Amino acid sequence: MVNVREQSPRVTCVKSDSEAPCHIRINPLFHWTDSKIRCHLLTCVMVMAALRLVELKVGGESSGRAIMEEMHSLNRVISLYPQACTPEIRVDDPTSLQEQILAALGYRFKDGWVLKA
Repeated sequence: MVNVREQSPRVTCVKSDSEAPCHIRINPLFHWTDSKIRCHLLTCVMVMAALRLVELKVGGESSGRAIMEEMHSLNRVISLYPQACTPEIRVDDPTSLQEQILAALGYRFKDGWVLKA
């Protein structure tokens, strides 16, 4: 159930009648129109579904949040040289969990490069 204040541009609360973990709770949003609210909610649900697919593909004990944080810490360096036509992109050495995530998504790490397996 969505409770919207009268003449207020934001959704104040989304609450479910049960405490089931499959239901979604949404914090306040700041949008002016119903169509933007629906679009925002659709985007959030699509991202949650994609993140769940990554969790299932990686397997193990890792949550979606842990996977995102781990991959966020995988750094890359883009080097631009005056003589070169294209930039050189190098990736830090991944941790074992990062390698497992990359492998589950169909990639491998070799000599500073992330390659399609």
